[in-house]
Amino acid sequence: MTGATGPAGAAGPVLAGELLAGWARRAPHKTAVREDGRSLTWAELDAQVGALASGMAALGVAPGDAVGMLARDRLEVFVHYLACLRLGAVRVGINARFAAREVLHVVRDCDARMVVVEAALADLLGGEERALRAEGRLLVSLTPGDPAAPRLADFDASFGELSAGPALDLPAPRPGDLALISYTSGTTGMPKGVLVSQAAVAAVLVHTVLMTGLGPDDVWFQATSLAWIASLLALLGLVNGMTVVLPGGPGGFDAAHFLHTVGRHRVTGTVLAPVMIRRVLDELDHGDGGSHDLSSFRTLVYGSSPAPPALLHRVHAALPATALVQIYGITECSGGWVTVLTHADHLRGLGGEPGLLTSCGRPGPWVDVAVTDDDGREVARGESGEVRLRSPMNCLGYHRLPELTAGLLDGEWIRTHDIGRMDDEGYLYLTDRKNFMIITGGMNVYPSVVENVLAQHPDVADVAVVGAAHEEWGEAVVAIVEARRGATPDPAGLLTFCRERLGAFQVPKHVAVVDALPRGVTGKVLKPTIIADLAEHPERLPWHRTAAVGTR
Repeated sequence: MTGATGPAGAAGPVLAGELLAGWARRAPHKTAVREDGRSLTWAELDAQVGALASGMAALGVAPGDAVGMLARDRLEVFVHYLACLRLGAVRVGINARFAAREVLHVVRDCDARMVVVEAALADLLGGEERALRAEGRLLVSLTPGDPAAPRLADFDASFGELSAGPALDLPAPRPGDLALISYTSGTTGMPKGVLVSQAAVAAVLVHTVLMTGLGPDDVWFQATSLAWIASLLALLGLVNGMTVVLPGGPGGFDAAHFLHTVGRHRVTGTVLAPVMIRRVLDELDHGDGGSHDLSSFRTLVYGSSPAPPALLHRVHAALPATALVQIYGITECSGGWVTVLTHADHLRGLGGEPGLLTSCGRPGPWVDVAVTDDDGREVARGESGEVRLRSPMNCLGYHRLPELTAGLLDGEWIRTHDIGRMDDEGYLYLTDRKNFMIITGGMNVYPSVVENVLAQHPDVADVAVVGAAHEEWGEAVVAIVEARRGATPDPAGLLTFCRERLGAFQVPKHVAVVDALPRGVTGKVLKPTIIADLAEHPERLPWHRTAAVGTR
C-alpha cells in the first residue's frame, strides 16, 4: 500500500483507524459487524472504538503499550481490537486454549500494560491477579458481575466503564509503529510473538480484498479465532465496507451453527481450514443438511493446511455453485495471503488437470516468492528448495528473540522453512515443512505425499504422517489417522491401500487410528505434539513391543 495518500494528505498507507472513520462518514447506517442477535453500524462502531480508545488512554495506556485480550470471540473483542489500532497500543490476542502458564508467559513476555479478561476465563491467570497488578499491570473485566469469577470485582476497571466516556482527539499512529504481537500456539516450548506493524496490517487488509474480489455487498463469516493473526480477516470490511459476521454460538467452530448462520445472515464467503470443511460436509451428509439455505454462499476460501484433492472433489459435488479459493499464508507474513489458487485454477484441476489441485497457487501482486538453495540462491523452475518471501506484509521479527529473528529475516526476505517448487506457469507447490521431512533408510519422504494418498481412502477424515525413531531405519514413517464420521478404518487395509499407490520406502511402518488428531486454534494438526508424544511413549510403536498390528 506504499504510496497511497491518507485523508490528511500525507504520503503513506491509510491505516485501520482512518479506514474505519471513512466508512462511518460514507455509510453510517450500514451494518459493519454482527454477532448472533447483536450488531453495530459503521457509525456506532466508530463511536464505540473512539470511546474505548479514549478510556484506555485515560486509565494510563499509552501508544506503544501492549494490551492483552483474553476472551472468546465476541463483539466487544472486535471493538477492542480496533480501539488498540486507533490508540496506537499494541494489540495482543491471548489464546483461550492456552494453559495458565502459557497465558502468563504471554502477558509478561509482551510486558502488557493492560489485560482485558472475560470472567469465564479468569482461571487462566493462574491465581496471579495480585502479582500481575503489583507488576504495574491494569486488569480489566470484560464481563463484570459474572458469578463464575467473583474476583473480577477487584480488577481496576470494567470494559463498560472504559467505554462510557467521550471520544477524545488522539494522535494518529505512524505506519512503522508496532500494531500487533501475534503469539504462536506454543507447540514447541513457550509461545513466541510475531511483531506486526501498522503498515503491514493495512497492507494485509487491502491485499486480501484485492486477491479475493470481495465487494461492499459481500457478507463475510469470521470462522477463525480473534486471538491470533488470522483475526485480521475480521477487519476486511474496513477496506470495502462489507458486513462481517462473528461466529457467536457455542464457541469454537460448530458446523451446524455455521450452516445456520450462513442462511440467517446471507453469508457470501468465509475462509475455513480443511478440517472445518470436512465437518461442514459431514453435517450436510449426516445432519439436518436439507434444512439449511446456502443460496447466498458463493466463495469458500481454504488454507492453513493442505486440502487433499479428494476433499476438493467432495466440496465441488456438494456445493457446485460455490467458488473454491486456496490460500497460502504464514504468521510471519502478518497472516497475509502469499499465493492464491483461484476458482478458475480449481476448475482446471477438477476438469482434467488434477496435479494443479496440489498447488497453492501463484503469488499475489504485492508478493515476491523465491525458491532457493541453502545458500539463498534461487533454483531453476521445477527444482525444490526453501520458499522465501518479500512483501509489504512481512513481519518485523520475533519479540525478544534475536537469534530466531536472525534465522527468519534475510534482508528484505523472510525464510519460511517451507520446502517447495515453482513450475513454468508460476504455480507454487509446497512439498512440506523443512523440519518435518522424514529420512528413512537414507531416503527422503515428504509427509504430504503419504498424507495425500491416505486422504483418498473413504474411511479417513484426516491424517498426520510423521517420523519416529527406528533402530534399523533411523526414522520410520508413521501415520496417525482420524476416522471419518461413522467409519472404522482398518490399519492393515490402510497399509494395503498405501502399497498400491506409493513406493515401498514411503509406505508407513505403522498406522494408528484415533478419534481426533490434536489441533491448534486454526484447526491445523499439531505435528510437533504427535512427534513429542511418540518420543515420550515409544512403547506405542510396534518395534518397541511384541504386537505388530498395523505394520508391514
